[in-house]
Amino acid sequence: MTKDRDELYGLNLRGTDRPMPFINPYRKTGELNEVELFKLERHPLEIADAIIDTYSKEGYEGIAKVPGEVERLKWAGIYPQKQGGNAFMMRVKVPGGFLTAPQAREIGVAADAFGEGPDGTESRMFGSRYADLTTRQTVQIHWLRIEDIPRIWRRFAAVGLTTVQACGDSARNVLCCPVSGVDADEAFLAGQAAVKAAINGETDKLITLVRGDTDIYSCETGLAPLGEVANNVKKLPREWINEDGVSMNFQFIRYAQPLIQGEVAVPHENGVPVFARLDKVRVDKTLPAYVA
Repeated sequence: MTKDRDELYGLNLRGTDRPMPFINPYRKTGELNEVELFKLERHPLEIADAIIDTYSKEGYEGIAKVPGEVERLKWAGIYPQKQGGNAFMMRVKVPGGFLTAPQAREIGVAADAFGEGPDGTESRMFGSRYADLTTRQTVQIHWLRIEDIPRIWRRFAAVGLTTVQACGDSARNVLCCPVSGVDADEAFLAGQAAVKAAINGETDKLITLVRGDTDIYSCETGLAPLGEVANNVKKLPREWINEDGVSMNFQFIRYAQPLIQGEVAVPHENGVPVFARLDKVRVDKTLPAYVA
């Protein structure tokens, strides 16, 4: 392993450099699937060194010559693109969905400087040199060349970003909401409103959260018929998007800023964040007995 591994991609590795031991297997080694056998042959995270020391210098062609190497790329957050050749996708982990301004800037720099595909591969909406936001709170950059990946890792490590274990058979990303303090308040309001609606005999209704039209965050609850919400898509208002069809204007910023401004005070207990506590309080029954 290289001496400057931690500097290059922001991960402090601990433990042995040897392949992972298979202790007390619950089935015979010969019956393991192909991916598990690859992990026994060589530690998957060694692929990062191989990219830096070998493939970025000698070319991508050597990757396919090593059994299991394409699978190991995933452990460093890299996928070969289906178009083949020197084209790779990089996935960046964003734990908790929270990005600092320098981190967001570096992702943009990487996409703009290194993520341009050949003619004819542009997105109909975003053109070339763009990044994808995934449902698992990661960012994907396409059309990267293997020789550019080490320098991207250096820039990412300088701002606390990593692509290690963003893909493949690994722990991947940790998902939660960066405005969880707001979520906690809204969840409490929605719970109260749901109980009141049930007591009042409302059925086939969904609790809605209605934002206040102020610069300071506020929220009220409402009721909407289930049929108007289920299987429907609420699109971003077109007037929030600039004429280029991509960037947001001041109306979106005015809507979003109350959600993210300031700091969320999260209590901790023994080093673990505590987002809510429930007290067990007995109350008299209010709803009538259910009759089928």
